[in-house]
Amino acid sequence: MPHPPNPSSAQPIFSTEHLFRETYGEVFSLLYRRYGPAHQESIEDALQEAFYAALKVWPTKGLPQKPQAWLLTVAQHKLLNHLKRSNLHQAAAQQYAQENPAVALCEGETQESQLQLLFACCHPKLSESAQIIFALKHLGGFGVEEIAQGVQQSKEAVYKSLQRSRKFFQTLSPDFMELDIQASPDRLQNVLRILYLLFNEGYDTTQGNNLLNRDICLEAVRLTHLLQEKMGQQRLEVRHLLALQYFQLSRFETRLDDQGRFVPLSRQDRSQWDKPLISRGYHFLKEAFPRQLNPYYLQACIAGLHAAAPTYAQTDWCAIKRLYDLLLQQNNSFIIALNSAIAVAECDGVAQGINLLLDLKESAAHYYLYHIALGDLYHRSRQPAQAKACYQTALRLTSSPARQEIIQQKQEQVPTSQPEA
Repeated sequence: MPHPPNPSSAQPIFSTEHLFRETYGEVFSLLYRRYGPAHQESIEDALQEAFYAALKVWPTKGLPQKPQAWLLTVAQHKLLNHLKRSNLHQAAAQQYAQENPAVALCEGETQESQLQLLFACCHPKLSESAQIIFALKHLGGFGVEEIAQGVQQSKEAVYKSLQRSRKFFQTLSPDFMELDIQASPDRLQNVLRILYLLFNEGYDTTQGNNLLNRDICLEAVRLTHLLQEKMGQQRLEVRHLLALQYFQLSRFETRLDDQGRFVPLSRQDRSQWDKPLISRGYHFLKEAFPRQLNPYYLQACIAGLHAAAPTYAQTDWCAIKRLYDLLLQQNNSFIIALNSAIAVAECDGVAQGINLLLDLKESAAHYYLYHIALGDLYHRSRQPAQAKACYQTALRLTSSPARQEIIQQKQEQVPTSQPEA
């Protein structure tokens, strides 16, 4: 993963494949904004034809100086041809072609269109799952099969979700994408949550045999950067979310070993953590101290403490526990309470952590990570029977082969009986 010279630069880092996906989002959002959801199917067909043309032309004639502009020009030309072939839209297409004979790609306009589409897809009447699927497909350029693997749904379910979203947007006013982003605080919270969930989907993906999906994480970072550039210092929680993403991304390459097996935080090689990305995390965190605490700031602070610790044992767990206390005051979810209990176990002792986890049993019993965490603490407190029972329950609660392999590894580390003192 290459890095620019200045680690505090606001520009994110992408692979070639990710830049190809980004181009799809740029061109789709611009055409979608100009022509509207009524022509979404034609826009998608035109984009597909433009990318196919690029695959044929670029290898022989070379990469254009501005690939995005090339794709937009070709896609728009093919889209107008699509519309001209339809008697219903022929007049409109001809008029648009006359008024816009050659539309140049403007970076500001493409960024604005992507943000407008992001805010539009985070409509409160769409489910979180539908919002994530729509963003992955039309802003991230992911295919239906990739999305299905990433969100652990069937291809049919993803396709139906996209169809429902398309029909929903067609029922809205034609100018539904022309939101005043700066004056949409409620929608902004939806957008931040979707970007947060989108990153998490890649960081702990539910995809088949894989545990991580780097491209989904990078797409979330890219979109968060677009939002941050729009908001500047007006909404500090955007910068806090970026800080959190960069701290988490810095550990990405160390979370799996050479065989693709999960490596827990306690055993990760910290010398391999990505220091430029950690620097970026601190850059966005330190320059955005909030008047009021928000969940993204508190989580970024927690991630920053992990990044600062030279070893797992030297982590300031008591400070992390206090941050989780503040986080629980804002969101008393069982997932936050679960992580808080782990911090308590490290700060105040394993027995205290076990007691807190047992108090969560009613609300978290359906969550496989709850049983893993409890099993880990039982294992550390030399209660092998309880540890094995917890791991067995966790095994039943996940269908992911990669996650099941993690749990089986933990089971194998538990002794069959309590060793004699």
